[in-house]
Amino acid sequence: MITVNDLTKIYNKGKKNEVYALRDVSLRIEDGESVCIMGKSGSGKSTLLHMLGGLDKPDSGQIFFDEQEITALPETPLSVFRRENIGYVFQSYHLIPELTVRANIKLPAFLADKELSDWYFDSLVEQLDLKDRLSHLPSQLSGGQQQRCAIARALINRPKVILCDEPTGNLDSASAETVKKVLFALQKLYRPILVIVTHDADFTVLADRTIRIADGAICEEGCT
Repeated sequence: MITVNDLTKIYNKGKKNEVYALRDVSLRIEDGESVCIMGKSGSGKSTLLHMLGGLDKPDSGQIFFDEQEITALPETPLSVFRRENIGYVFQSYHLIPELTVRANIKLPAFLADKELSDWYFDSLVEQLDLKDRLSHLPSQLSGGQQQRCAIARALINRPKVILCDEPTGNLDSASAETVKKVLFALQKLYRPILVIVTHDADFTVLADRTIRIADGAICEEGCT
């Protein structure tokens, strides 16, 4: 379970152009839940996702994963926590161009010095339709294939939480539809918390719940 208490983030703090990216945001996400975070550009949704993933620190407030307060962790323990508990899927894939698909997928397990089950790896690449692309480099893949590779990489350590930032933003409509279906199918199979920041309203149909943000604050239901 993720619990967020009174989270505030200010950029350019104390300057004339200071911006409140988040204003006293509080929420709770249950284990196994899928949540879609929506809002206009600049609303604070990506900032919230970065906070949830420990990629940025708030100016005030707390984030708990179960009983663990990640906002209180120094950088080295926080890095270990991220590696062991969180998988990320970004709009721009962030695959390492010199590594094959197989190596890109296995990289988090390698960095964590974690023994990887051959059965789990084979099952994952089969479900993501990457079995015949494992020896390819990212440059030899379509956008949809690259994003499916990124999803496999995010899931390889069986994290408790998957965080996605505009996961279909760089894809054509057909590839985007495939990525949506496979992402939610895998979430239902492995039951991590799934949090997706997106402009794509189709995600709201698939997710258990939608959170809308405007001007750094959570809106009431129905806000745009």
